[in-house]
Amino acid sequence: MMWFTFLYVDLIPIGTLLIMIGLMIYYWIDKYNLLRRASVDGNMSGQIVVGALKLLDAVLFWRFAGELIFDIQIR
Repeated sequence: MMWFTFLYVDLIPIGTLLIMIGLMIYYWIDKYNLLRRASVDGNMSGQIVVGALKLLDAVLFWRFAGELIFDIQIR
């Protein structure tokens, strides 16, 4: 986004300042959302963690299977 702004900086000099202000506002809004609104109430159980790890292992197989099916359909 910044490179696009600097492309037009000669035509619209105030654009760089506006983009910097916009990025600062965007940063603080994201920081607020991550720290205040995206909190987990209570603790996660160990079963959720184990299930997520098993799914992570399954991703290796499913990605290969999906690519194989996609390749077969393309050809």
